[in-house]
Amino acid sequence: MRSWAIAVCLSTMLKFAVGQDIDANLLSRIRSEGPDGWTRCETAFQDMSCSVLFTQQQHGKVQLDVRKFEISSAIARSELLVVTFDPQTGQERNRAVINSRYHFSVNAIPGTNRWSLSKGSASEMILTTGSVVRTLRSEALSMLNSVAILGIPLHDFFEEPEHFQMLACKTVDNKAAGSLVQCVFDCRHPYPQFGAHRLVFELIPDKNWMIHRWSKTNLHRGITNEMTHELQLAANGVACLKKATLVRGSPTDGDTTILEFGKPVMNTRESEEFYLPFYGISEASVLPPRVAKDWLRYVMIIAGITLILGGLYLRKKQGRGT
Repeated sequence: MRSWAIAVCLSTMLKFAVGQDIDANLLSRIRSEGPDGWTRCETAFQDMSCSVLFTQQQHGKVQLDVRKFEISSAIARSELLVVTFDPQTGQERNRAVINSRYHFSVNAIPGTNRWSLSKGSASEMILTTGSVVRTLRSEALSMLNSVAILGIPLHDFFEEPEHFQMLACKTVDNKAAGSLVQCVFDCRHPYPQFGAHRLVFELIPDKNWMIHRWSKTNLHRGITNEMTHELQLAANGVACLKKATLVRGSPTDGDTTILEFGKPVMNTRESEEFYLPFYGISEASVLPPRVAKDWLRYVMIIAGITLILGGLYLRKKQGRGT
């Protein structure tokens, strides 16, 4: 009984002590300034072209994956193009494209200037940093977006106390990055990635409250994943990622994934490159056929005219009969 009382007392003291690490003024600034800053961060790669190098290596073992990309977007036209290059030859291997009416993927046919349709679907997509990431590769989802952690927007951590209990919010100094704001959370989220984890992240106040670094520790298994960002300025003046490094697991049992970004420049690709005819492929292979709808409309028009004429004929015939 006495040991139980001591444990409760220590737990209460710990919670009280942690509570003292929450700077109410800082938290208020994040909640008032953060959303607008995070929205600006989403524009970093808009209307830009940028090269991306994706590498993944298992700790202490062989390299797992290397991929080279180029992202081009034209937000006003709702167009996005991601080119995948062969890491050995440097030749184009695939293009994933989004436009205002449909999205598709085409593969380059080796030894020719022709393309083959890999997949396509008719739908409208709102272009965000997240949609760029999903086009690139699922593993990159947690990396390109500097205002979300493993797919969860930063906003949610501050507005969902039932899932993310704040333990600390304070200023910390970093020799390389300057003054940062560190936030610590106990996570109890239905999403398995945050089921029982301690999350620590550092935000950069003077760069739209972007993430400088985050780490997530599984409280049951003691495994820690850590992401670190290096920043640069895009041609539109918005801070964006230069390098993102994700380390998962221990130094001997885990992997490191790195995304490296070239300097974003204004997109100069013509609009034709975002549509299937440019690749010698008919849009009919992606868009639903309109013939059936047109045929049905014509039938209904003819049927309507027939009914009208029939009604006039019967009326005229009845008039003669009287």
